[in-house]
Amino acid sequence: MRGAVVGLEELQRDGVTHSFAKESPGVSTQIPDQQPGWLESDTGSPFLACRRAIDRRMNPAAPRGLELAHGMDPLANLSLQTEQSSEGIDCGVPGVSGLGCFPANVSLPGWVALKTWSSRVRILASLPASQLVLVCRLVCSQWKALVDGAALWLLKCQAEGFARQDAEAEGADSWQTLYFLNKRKRNLIRNPNGEEGLQYWENVQNGGDGWKVEELPGDFGKDFPSDEVHTYFVSSFDWCSKSQVIDLRAEGYWEELMDTVQPKIVAKDWYAARCDAGCLYNLKVKLLSANEDVVAEFASETIAVPQDNEGEWAEITHTFAEYGPGVRFIHFEHGGQDTVFWKGWYGARVASSTVLVEP
Repeated sequence: MRGAVVGLEELQRDGVTHSFAKESPGVSTQIPDQQPGWLESDTGSPFLACRRAIDRRMNPAAPRGLELAHGMDPLANLSLQTEQSSEGIDCGVPGVSGLGCFPANVSLPGWVALKTWSSRVRILASLPASQLVLVCRLVCSQWKALVDGAALWLLKCQAEGFARQDAEAEGADSWQTLYFLNKRKRNLIRNPNGEEGLQYWENVQNGGDGWKVEELPGDFGKDFPSDEVHTYFVSSFDWCSKSQVIDLRAEGYWEELMDTVQPKIVAKDWYAARCDAGCLYNLKVKLLSANEDVVAEFASETIAVPQDNEGEWAEITHTFAEYGPGVRFIHFEHGGQDTVFWKGWYGARVASSTVLVEP
């Protein structure tokens, strides 16, 4: 058995309710002290949750393990004593919650004793971002201020290599935005190389013999610059095109972020011709509003690759910046054909189509 005294004034300042104060002294339950299964939340974070055990008034029917010894003034001091048990308390909230969330190697009195702002920020920064925003931020005003602060998100950016170790916390919004944009950064084009045929591509125009998927390097072709790409789309003797529409909100980019931060949107595509056949290729990208009005757009010229070329892959890229509010969708379209009008698939080859929302 071990025990410690925690000042309820500290709990009060951190937003813990005191409905249990009206309870009579001597209510006793048990919580485990060293049970590994209890020391980890259901989300896998090594944090204890005991706020609910305090807030639910600790009546005799509550989970076993917590002994409250009230003094003359029930709001003056709270003595917590723990001992090993095979059962844990019912946290009641997925993940972490309340002032009683603290690392497994720090006791509740130790957590309360962490009066320094930087210590609490560092402990909270070790939690997953989703728990910070969806759970911890709602605990109390003090925790909300910590979660909304720049220092916490700077620490998380530094921990994952999104910021230099000597960076300074300047502006809460910028570091939090940087963190979430980096975590969400991925190619928003689905099936960019044809591994799944034409799945996810829309408005498919199959001129000539239509689109076909071939394996690299292909006849009279060259290897792709990246070893991760193994297949490509190839067009025919008449114009072939296909497109995708990206729903930014469905991909996790909410309206306020797109309207106020306006993160950069980068569109990329790779094209090539056979060494023995010329081709035509173009790329069109549009940023659309909720009503599919065009907010900004890019259209390449129609690129002509001559016959008897080197067959090398070339990249085309465009970056949208400061495009204004209202962007909700991205329309990506590319197309091509050959210039020798040979039956079969001698036209433009395309691969590694990419759309990124950049930090």
